[in-house]
Amino acid sequence: MSSLKVVIVSDNAENLPDWVRDEIAAAGIELVAKKCKNTDELLKYAAGAELIWTRGRNEVITAEILPELKNCKAIMRSGSGLDDIPVEAAKKSDIKVLNTPEAIAPTVAEHTVALLFALARQIPQHDKAVRQNIWLSEETWAKWHVYGQTLGLVGFGLIARHVVKMLKGFDLNFLVFDPYAEELIEEYGLQAVSFERLLTDSDFISLHCPLTRETNRLFGEEQFKLMKNSAFLINTSRGGVIDEQALITALREHWIAGAALDVTDPEPPDADNPLLKLDNVIITPHIAAFSDEFARNFWKVSIEKLKSYHCS
Repeated sequence: MSSLKVVIVSDNAENLPDWVRDEIAAAGIELVAKKCKNTDELLKYAAGAELIWTRGRNEVITAEILPELKNCKAIMRSGSGLDDIPVEAAKKSDIKVLNTPEAIAPTVAEHTVALLFALARQIPQHDKAVRQNIWLSEETWAKWHVYGQTLGLVGFGLIARHVVKMLKGFDLNFLVFDPYAEELIEEYGLQAVSFERLLTDSDFISLHCPLTRETNRLFGEEQFKLMKNSAFLINTSRGGVIDEQALITALREHWIAGAALDVTDPEPPDADNPLLKLDNVIITPHIAAFSDEFARNFWKVSIEKLKSYHCS
């Protein structure tokens, strides 16, 4: 088997753990690591690479630069989202696009479930009340519950499937909208439904779709008005899936009961963003994927993906 040349353009060599470099070398993969700040540096260091690898947000691999990467056969992004990778341009150039959702799916699902319960049980509000010397006030009683309710999932990728597995014991009715995974949804014994039915029938809606032309601003005023006024929205996908101004209106006017967001658009939100002043929204700083095992899992799954590509 010939050697595979890989260039990671998001990290310098000294930032890679020794065990990562050792495992990659043992697999017969030649690795160059250089954090490229612009396309000129990308061309300088990655022009001869068969696979270009990036972790975190991509800022240098553009559709315009792909024709100049004559040897490139694949782009790999460690992580799940591909919204900052020129996927369509890569397809036209017969360049494979790889990602590693396996590395983060369980922890993102955990965070999704945590946000769901924080909303339903009003955990932040209870904590705030106790700190203000308010104990068992009728106004702080929980007004919602999870058991036996209907959870709508927008997108049925690996993260959403982990969410279903984690919540199976709560006797939930799952509704799923994903026009690209209807057979898979049926295999899981769940209901594949129209987007409109998911909006109107769900008590909780959790977003797990990629950010694409189709899903950009998927949730706007029209969609929020279709939701129950007792419903909650949870977003651990990408901030751009939601029209933020429409969400602010929906929360202020109580078209929906509340929202929990691990992602915003932009990130971080501006200091004067109205979302930060609303008491029916929870915001976390895009941390759903992080855990004590995050770094090792991130590298480990990426290495396995490189090995799999090399052997294919």
